[in-house]
Amino acid sequence: MERAGSAGPAARAELDLTLGQRVYSTGTITGAYAELALCKRSQVHLLPERVSYAQGAGAYVPYATAHRALFQLARARPGETVLVHGASGGVGLAAVQFACAAGMKVIGTAGSEEGLELAKKEGALQAVNHRSTDYQKRILDMTNGCGVDVILEVLANLNQKRRRRMPLCRQDWETEPCVR
Repeated sequence: MERAGSAGPAARAELDLTLGQRVYSTGTITGAYAELALCKRSQVHLLPERVSYAQGAGAYVPYATAHRALFQLARARPGETVLVHGASGGVGLAAVQFACAAGMKVIGTAGSEEGLELAKKEGALQAVNHRSTDYQKRILDMTNGCGVDVILEVLANLNQKRRRRMPLCRQDWETEPCVR
């Protein structure tokens, strides 16, 4: 689905592309696992010089997923507290970055010290190891017992049963409003 490289022989001025221009795609007509791929113009985007081809090829799915989850599905708003489970992975890091940029308070979870540091480096105010038995209590303590407004669940395989006990603060989730 995703790929990055140089615009090929089909690049021309009327498409606003030139042969050899650095690009990444958000889909293809012919598939991405090939030396050449045919794409619709709407699927091809310029790749900045400071972004490697590997980064360009891996950016679309995690960032599109995080954006859809936060803003279209959860309708997250500035000032809300967002819990990002798996904040050190691709979708999780994208969610941390988007949420911080939009003015949300982010609590991230990860399963290693390196992951916790990465989540904080990318903007999470606090980070908790989701492997610890008391991580939910720690999150409740961080929110003064209130819980979070939005949970972005990247680790459903690990947290689905435990998550049900994590309180949500937001009124439109049919819970009692929480005063912070």
